Amino acid sequence: MGMELRNDNEFKEIYSQLWMKVYKYIYYLVQNKEEAEELSQDIFHKIYVKYKHNKIEKDKVQQYIFRSAKNAVIDRWRQNGRKTKIITMDDVSYFEIDKHQENRITEGITVKQAMAELDEESRTVIELRIIRGYSVKEVSKIMDKPEGTIKSLQFRALKKLKDRLKKGDYEYV
Repeated sequence: MGMELRNDNEFKEIYSQLWMKVYKYIYYLVQNKEEAEELSQDIFHKIYVKYKHNKIEKDKVQQYIFRSAKNAVIDRWRQNGRKTKIITMDDVSYFEIDKHQENRITEGITVKQAMAELDEESRTVIELRIIRGYSVKEVSKIMDKPEGTIKSLQFRALKKLKDRLKKGDYEYV
């Protein structure tokens, strides 16, 4: 007796609702567009096959997809010999990414894209001062520049970053 196959339209709807969330989530973790696309496609393909053959309950699909996404990223890191870093969203339920969390991920991607456009000195000063929280004195030693220079570098770097973010012409895909 063959098992009843599910309708493809149901899955298309799930795909269109979740594709961007899953992609952004994976991109947030791997920081690489091609890798995020590839992992997202793999996950949706595997889920599609299981869903089509009634192996996943409809109301558990989103939970299943995000668990698969997390595991796929961790597996990829292991293959690449990267240390499995603590996933910053680990304490958040993966399975219910609400609007606020989705916006935070989108903002994180946008800031990273804008940061990538800055010159290395500006990136370094923002990274050390703002992201890692070093003092002006510590950054002065690390970058081998006077403290006054670090302060003005930081001021200019943040202004450049703000200007780029204001332009806001970043694409998330």
